[in-house]
Amino acid sequence: FAKPELLARSARPVNSTAAMALIVEVQQPNVSIARLEELVTADPALAFRLLALVNSSLGGVASRVSSVQQAIVLLGILQVRQIATLITMASTSRTNPEIVTLGATRARMARALVEDQSLEGAAFTVGLLSVIDVIFDAPMAELLAELPLTPEVAAALNAEAGPLGDVLASILAYEQADLTALERLRPGGWDALRTAYAEATQWADQFTHQVST
Repeated sequence: FAKPELLARSARPVNSTAAMALIVEVQQPNVSIARLEELVTADPALAFRLLALVNSSLGGVASRVSSVQQAIVLLGILQVRQIATLITMASTSRTNPEIVTLGATRARMARALVEDQSLEGAAFTVGLLSVIDVIFDAPMAELLAELPLTPEVAAALNAEAGPLGDVLASILAYEQADLTALERLRPGGWDALRTAYAEATQWADQFTHQVST
C-alpha cells in the first residue's frame, strides 16, 4: 500500500462534502463528454492525476493523451467516470489510502468475477463504492440516496442483492476467508477468486502508488 505521508504531501486534499458532490455529478447516467470534461478540468489536481493515470501503464492507451477531452474520447465516459471517482475518493482529507486501495481491489475483482459481461462496468462501480460509508463516515443507505445509481447497483451495495450483490458478497467472504459462504455463493470457484484477487491487488496497489506520487 502507498505510504500515507506521500499522499498527504503530493495531493491537495478536498473536504468530504466537495468530494461527495463531485462523485454525485460524475455518476449521473446522462453525463455528457462536455460536462464530464468540465467537472474534471474544474479541479486542476484531478485533471492532472487523471492524465497521469491515463498515460501510465494502468491506462492501456497506445499513444500519449494530452487533454481531458481526449482521455474521455479514448477511454469512454464510463471508465473516466470510474477513474475520477477513485481519484476523488483518494483525495479526501480524511481518507486512509488503504481504504481506497481496498475499494480499488474490490472494483477490479468484481469486474473480473461477474458472469454477464454487460454488467462489468456496474460490477466495478459496486466494488468501488463499497467503501464509501467508511470514507465519508456515513451510513451506506444515506449515501446511496444521494447518488444517481441504477437500482441494481444500489441494491447490491445496500443489501448485497441480485447478481451484483452476489459478486460483492463473494468478495467480502473471500476477504474474511468465510469458506461456508464462498461454497454457497460460488461453489468450486476458489481458483477463480484467488486469480481475480491476485490481479486486482496488483492493479490497485499500482493505482494507489500512481495517485500518491
